Amino acid sequence: MVEGSHRSGWQFSRLHVVLSGSLLTRVVGRGLLLGAHLLVPKLMSLPDYGSYAYTLSWTLLLSLLSIFGGDLLLLRFIAVYSHQLDWARLAGVYSRTVRQSLAVSIASGAVGVGASVLADGRGLPSPLVTGVAALLLPVTVLTGLQEAAIRGLGYPLLSQLGSMWVRPSVFLALAAGLSLYRGQKLTPADVLLAYLGSSAVTAAVVGGILHKVWPREARHIATIEEPRNWTRISATLAAASAGNSITMQVDVLIVGVMCAISDVGLYNIAARLATLTSFFFSIVDNAVASEIAKLHTAGKREELQALLTRSSRVLLGTTFLLGSVLFVSADWILPFFGPAFAASATPLRILILGWIALAATGPIGFLMSMTGHQRVQAVLVASTGCLAVILNIGLIMVWGMAGAAIATSVALVTCNILQARYAFRTLHLSTSPFRVVKPAIPSTIPGTASPQVHLELGLRPDKRAA
Repeated sequence: MVEGSHRSGWQFSRLHVVLSGSLLTRVVGRGLLLGAHLLVPKLMSLPDYGSYAYTLSWTLLLSLLSIFGGDLLLLRFIAVYSHQLDWARLAGVYSRTVRQSLAVSIASGAVGVGASVLADGRGLPSPLVTGVAALLLPVTVLTGLQEAAIRGLGYPLLSQLGSMWVRPSVFLALAAGLSLYRGQKLTPADVLLAYLGSSAVTAAVVGGILHKVWPREARHIATIEEPRNWTRISATLAAASAGNSITMQVDVLIVGVMCAISDVGLYNIAARLATLTSFFFSIVDNAVASEIAKLHTAGKREELQALLTRSSRVLLGTTFLLGSVLFVSADWILPFFGPAFAASATPLRILILGWIALAATGPIGFLMSMTGHQRVQAVLVASTGCLAVILNIGLIMVWGMAGAAIATSVALVTCNILQARYAFRTLHLSTSPFRVVKPAIPSTIPGTASPQVHLELGLRPDKRAA
C-alpha cells in the first residue's frame, strides 16, 4: 500500500513537472503565434488574407490526412515498445510510418497542383500558390511524425519546441523581412513562402532533437516490421484523425465556398483566437498521452483513473478561466487586427463556449486511441465529421459565420460525449472532472500486465514481466 502510494505520488509529481514545463513552452509559443496572427492581416489586404487562410486550411487538412493516423500510431507504439525494450520494432514502426506518410503527402501535393493548373483560376488558388502549398505538405507531415516520436519516447516538452517556438518566430521574421523588402502588401504566395521557410527550419530542429533522444539500441539495428498489424491499427486511427480534422477545418472551407473570400479571413481570425481557449488541451495531452498507454499496458487501472481525473480537473479549470477572459474581452481584442474584424466577435464567443464544453470531457480522445479502442473512436469521430459538414452547410445558409461556429462546436462536443459514454461503459474509466469511477477490474500486480491488455493493444506480452 505504501509502495503504491509512493508510486502514485511520484507519478503526479512528474505530471506537475511536465504540466509546468508545457505551460511555459505554450505561453511563449502562443505569444509568438498571436504575434503572427496580428501581423499577417496587417501585411495583406483582407481578400488576400482570406485566400491565404483558405489555402493554408486545405494544406493543413491534407497534411493530417497524409499522415494517415501515423502520429498517433507512433505515439502509442513507440511508448509501448520502449517500455518493452523492443528496439527492432520501435525502429521499424518509425521508419515505415515516415515512408508511407511522405509518399502520400507528395502524391497529394502533385494532385493539387494538377487540379489548380486545370482549373485555371476558376474556384481554386493559382498554380503558384498551390505549388508552394504542395512543397509545404511533406515538410509539415515529417515534422508531425518527428514530434509524435519524441513524445512517445517520453519527452513531451522537447516535442513542443519546434511548433511552439521555432516555427512562429522564424515565420514572423521572414514575413516581416519580406514585407520590408517588397515595400508593399504581401500576396498569398509570399506569406506561404515564409510559412514554408519556417516549416523547413522547424523540421530540421525537430529532427535534431529526435536524433539526440533516439535510443542508442535502436540506431543501427535490423528493424522488425508488422505491416498488417500496424496498417490495420493505423487505418482506424486515420479514420478518427480524418474525422476530427474535417470537424476542425471544414467550417473555414465551407465559409470559403458559401461566403465571400473576405469572410474567410474574418472567420479564420475568430477560429484562431478561439483556439487560445484550448491552450491547456495540448499541455495536458502531452503530459498524459504516453502515460495512458503505459499504465493501460501494465494493467494499472486505479492509477490510470487517478491520472485521468486529475488531468481533467486541471483542464476544465484552466480552460474555463482563460475562456472567460477571452469571452469578455473579445470586443477589445478584435479591433487590433483591423476595424473589419469586429464582425468576428459573435463566432468567436460561440467557439469559446464550445471549447469550454469540450474541456469538461477531459482527454477522452487519447484514452480511446491509447487503449486499443481506435475502431470505435474512428466510427464516432467519422460520424460527427459528417455531422459537422451537414450542420455547417445548413447553419451557414441561415446565420453565416455564426452558423459555422455553432455547427463546429456542436459536432465537437457531441463527438467527445459519445466517446466518454463508451469509455465509461466499456473501460469502466471516466474522464469527467466531477466524479471518479472505481475500476470494475482490479489492478494487476505492479510490474505485470494482464494478457487481455496486450490482446487489446495487439502487442506481444512484456518480456520483462516474465
